[in-house]
Amino acid sequence: MRGTKKIKIIVVFDAHMVKGSTNKEEGYDNITVVYTEENQTADNYIERFVYQYGNIHTIRVATSDYLEQTIVLKHGAARMTPRELKEQVETVNKNMTGKFSKNSKNERNTLASNINSELLKKLEQMRRGE
Repeated sequence: MRGTKKIKIIVVFDAHMVKGSTNKEEGYDNITVVYTEENQTADNYIERFVYQYGNIHTIRVATSDYLEQTIVLKHGAARMTPRELKEQVETVNKNMTGKFSKNSKNERNTLASNINSELLKKLEQMRRGE
């Protein structure tokens, strides 16, 4: 979804009950995964993030927690439910699959299909030792 929508995705995991946990961020492809520190909830991290960046960037928070939705809305973020997020991801996947299917026209995408016929003929002659 990030590649098609040109958005940054941050997933926040709540590690506030993990003894000795420190705030940690890891990158996976185009997604940033954040693990909160001990005694810091994911909600607290999200609220602080929205408060800090909500007036600068468009931020959407996906949560089923009504109180959290209300708080992020007050600080300038948009909210979406997990169901809405799932539907959006499925729609993007469906659209991308459709684009690839239309472009391929049921043809295989091989190296040979991307080389002009004259060059392909010369390569075949070289392979045969002619």
